[in-house]
Amino acid sequence: MSKIKFDTSQLPQGMKARAKHNNAVINIYNSGKVMFQGKNAEIVAQQLLPEKSSSTPKSAASTSKKTTSSI
Repeated sequence: MSKIKFDTSQLPQGMKARAKHNNAVINIYNSGKVMFQGKNAEIVAQQLLPEKSSSTPKSAASTSKKTTSSI
């Protein structure tokens, strides 16, 4: 895996660094949180983050579809 070059200049307040990598934008905040956005955000996050640190709430991660049928 190649090194990712993070930009640390001209960032919004509260943000430490930002980088673009494989069609995704990675934002790192002063709070310690990391946000992945873009077309390949899920793939990049899975490549870079440890397996156990998934912090996506179940309600946001899964979608349920209600189906009804008549007999």
